[in-house]
Amino acid sequence: MGIIKNIEEIKKISKVKSIENENFFEVFRDFNEELKKSYDKPVKNFYQQLTKIIDCRECGNCCRDIIIVFEKDDIPLLSKGIGKSEKEIVEKDFIFYEKHQVYIMNQSPCKFLKGNECSIYPFRGTECREFPYIETKEFSKIYNYVFQGYSICPFHFNIVEFVKNLSVDNLKIN
Repeated sequence: MGIIKNIEEIKKISKVKSIENENFFEVFRDFNEELKKSYDKPVKNFYQQLTKIIDCRECGNCCRDIIIVFEKDDIPLLSKGIGKSEKEIVEKDFIFYEKHQVYIMNQSPCKFLKGNECSIYPFRGTECREFPYIETKEFSKIYNYVFQGYSICPFHFNIVEFVKNLSVDNLKIN
């Protein structure tokens, strides 16, 4: 299977492969840390290849299907970008989640999504800037999020397919 970008096709395939993915996730979860870490470099390299093929700004599916989170430090930038007071923004558009000290958007899809594009792209929150997380975090630390995003994100979908096809024998364990 080649690289798949079309989110509707990804959703169809994810339904067909749900049991296969669940089984693989359970096996991967039980790998020792050294073996999990051996996937980090190949996944990072594959991700770099994917960035030449997939453009998040053409999809926007994460903005429809994932809870939108803004960190406290994101609110001043958003306020400046959209010309509203921080107080007005948090009271109107977010719910404060005390446990994690973050703001969660009170509607879905994201109110700033216009078509498939983010209308506040330069002012988007940290979580949005870092998604799909592969660039800033090691796969061995976030594999559970990547598997959860299989049906939502073309990056996550293609990375899971890539990982399932990697042979443990061909991985270099440091």
